[in-house]
Amino acid sequence: MNQPRIAAVILAAGAASRFGSPKQLANFRGEPMLMRTIRHAREGGVSQVVVVLGAHADVVAASLPAASDVITVLNQDWSSGVASSIRAGLAAVQPDSVEAVLLLAVDQPLIGRRELCALLDAFATGSDIVASEYGGITGVPVLVARRYFVELTGAISGDRGAGAWIRSHDERVTRVRMDAAALDADTVEALSAIENMS
Repeated sequence: MNQPRIAAVILAAGAASRFGSPKQLANFRGEPMLMRTIRHAREGGVSQVVVVLGAHADVVAASLPAASDVITVLNQDWSSGVASSIRAGLAAVQPDSVEAVLLLAVDQPLIGRRELCALLDAFATGSDIVASEYGGITGVPVLVARRYFVELTGAISGDRGAGAWIRSHDERVTRVRMDAAALDADTVEALSAIENMS
């Protein structure tokens, strides 16, 4: 079976006001969270990596290696909510070159290669929408087939991301249990607690 061509869109535009500093650059087990997310996306087998920046864009962009093949996109409207970042990321993807987009949040540090491979494997079996399931929630990371890009872009708004849209396609969603996705680093204390987990 041929490996599907997937673009990862990493949502890294938020101001991290509760964190108190750019959490994209916060170290988790010796590695900045953004670089960790990029590395895991590549290890998972994606063919493109798009990083959507907004607040702290200059300092975050400067942290990326000079020779990086990562596509960075500036979301000027980042303060309106995550929907604008998803739209900016999808607009940066060359739709004819990929079969799906993998939406990733930069603040789920326990999402690694194993978790992403589980999503990609489910997509490879023919599922159009493959979402993580944790704590009764269906959400990101999520894989969305190219045929839904325009629909998804038009359906989201404000600070409501892809969750409501995913639920509206409940019968088409393949769910992959992913307890690690429930752990997001909204504060320095939360990141420290996650880092100390075995």
